[in-house]
Amino acid sequence: VEFTGGKIGANFSNYSAWHYRSKALTQLHAPLVTSASSAPSSSFGEAIKRDSELVEGAVYTDPADQSPWIYLRWIVSSALPPSLLLSAALLLPPRGG
Repeated sequence: VEFTGGKIGANFSNYSAWHYRSKALTQLHAPLVTSASSAPSSSFGEAIKRDSELVEGAVYTDPADQSPWIYLRWIVSSALPPSLLLSAALLLPPRGG
């Protein structure tokens, strides 16, 4: 995680670093993540909160760069229980219309 933080700090557009970071955090906190129907563990939630601040800085630096936006999508999908994600998705208008 520290390695990817350095790579992302050097270049926010490094998609590989963002992707590896998501995999590293998942592996690091895998035993702590609770069942699929509930929210993630508190330590995983704290890591996600710190990373959301990292993503915010990247998005403000270059809003057109897709790498932090894709990572943000992973954060949201990891931080919220699936039932809440489904509820939110049902409230969105259909694509293309």
